[in-house]
Amino acid sequence: MIRQNQESMFMTYVLFGIIGIMYLISLVCLWKLWQKQETILKRVGWSLVLFIPFFGPMFYGAWYRPPSIQSEDQRAPEKIYFG
Repeated sequence: MIRQNQESMFMTYVLFGIIGIMYLISLVCLWKLWQKQETILKRVGWSLVLFIPFFGPMFYGAWYRPPSIQSEDQRAPEKIYFG
C-alpha cells in the first residue's frame, strides 16, 4: 500500500512538471508574440490560444505565421550618414 501511494505521488509530480513546462513554453511564446508588430486583435487571439495547456503552444507553432520579410530587391536603400 505504501509503494502504491509513492507511485501515485510520483505520477502526480510528473504530471505537474509537464504542465509547468508547457506553461513556461506558452509564456515564452506569449513574450515573443507581444514583441512583434502585430494587430492587437491578433495578439489577444493568439494569447487566448496559448493559455490552453498542451495544445496552445502546438496550435501556435503550427498555424501562426509572422509577416514575411521583404526580399533584398524590394527594400529601400540604406543611406549612410557621416556626421
